[in-house]
Amino acid sequence: MKGLISYSSRTGNTKKLAETIYEHLSSVYDLDIKSVKETFDPKDYDFILHGIWVRMTGLDKDSKKFLSHLPKGMKVGIFGTSGGEHASAHSKRLDDALKHAENPFESLGTKLTYGKVDPSMISKIDGIIGNLLPKKMKSYIKEMSLHSREATEEERLEVADYFKNQLQEKL
Repeated sequence: MKGLISYSSRTGNTKKLAETIYEHLSSVYDLDIKSVKETFDPKDYDFILHGIWVRMTGLDKDSKKFLSHLPKGMKVGIFGTSGGEHASAHSKRLDDALKHAENPFESLGTKLTYGKVDPSMISKIDGIIGNLLPKKMKSYIKEMSLHSREATEEERLEVADYFKNQLQEKL
């Protein structure tokens, strides 16, 4: 089976995760790894595992565009990095965004891990959010972003193992 590990990455977190998944799965599957900025034909692949970075509890715009151009019914898994607490109650919006993103596809699952927030984004939090959220929530998001971190190698391998299992089960 021919697969593609594609990714969008702002700070390198998601690229590093994509590379870990590629290295972990390339002994089992014939894989390519490409940034969404590269040109390729998705029809050349039996499945795609796509990496996103979380932007304001949603998918980054390059990933949204990339996923919107994939053929309906394609086998797609979504992995990503987030500077937020993706295991908290605040992750419902992100969970909904991921479910919506995988909706037109035959899902190979979704899995997130940690990612360091771009410092330039942290400085813009107050302006980006504007008056949409209470001051307490803005402070919480800013504090969470300031304490964000890269995923450890063990956490990246956990994501790779998740997709290894998903592929064995669903292909």
